[in-house]
Amino acid sequence: MLKDWNSVVRALTQITPCIRFYPNLSCSAPLPTWVFDSRVALIGDAAHAHGGAHATGGSLAIDDAYALYLSLISVFPLESSSKPSAKDIGKALKLYEDTRKPHVERLLNKVIAANKAKAEQVSTGKQETDEELRNRAGKGTDTTWLHEHDVVKSFEEALGRSTGSPENFVKASL
Repeated sequence: MLKDWNSVVRALTQITPCIRFYPNLSCSAPLPTWVFDSRVALIGDAAHAHGGAHATGGSLAIDDAYALYLSLISVFPLESSSKPSAKDIGKALKLYEDTRKPHVERLLNKVIAANKAKAEQVSTGKQETDEELRNRAGKGTDTTWLHEHDVVKSFEEALGRSTGSPENFVKASL
């Protein structure tokens, strides 16, 4: 099969010591905050690089953007004509972080644990056999919690924690 491949590619496949370990370019620990100086908030991979786990990068970024939108309009209603204060900007950004961080950190902690397990396998020389890999892949992973995450519900819970009551949010803004 390899005989028709480019000689450079063929040589690389022959000297590669391990083809089962794919290091994720993910954080080694969740960031302590996504909000800086009450003026800047990170979203998407800037806030939570997770190496593409479960093919969720795009959906997490969209959910982040939506949570940021909900947070901003809860503090600065669309019909408002006044300039936001620095305190209000900080309040909106903190609300965004409080909405998204718990959910995303659950994923990050799973990715970090999986990366440590993979690294341990490589360092000890105990690698998964093809049959073990097929069995593990066949079982799948329950990611319903990840893919069916309700951003609005999380936002309302974060708003309730910050104000004591989510009724302050105007649902018509949704």
